[in-house]
Amino acid sequence: WVAPNPAPSAGEWRLTLTLPVLNAGRRVVFLVAGEDKASVVSTLLRKKPGYRKLPASRVSPKRGSLIWILDEAADSEV
Repeated sequence: WVAPNPAPSAGEWRLTLTLPVLNAGRRVVFLVAGEDKASVVSTLLRKKPGYRKLPASRVSPKRGSLIWILDEAADSEV
């Protein structure tokens, strides 16, 4: 249900929930902050070419809701 992944920026490992766990959620929330995320958020939400290559595009709760919470900087290209 979880997978270990390296976190290069921190020089450590982290545990990540897998897609089956996320897609079984009643409410899944993406909390995104920062201008450096604006391009990716825009690609995902506008379904621009290549969006299916992004792991977040596969998060789709089967019986729940998906909520995006963005700060102004992350929302600047949407």
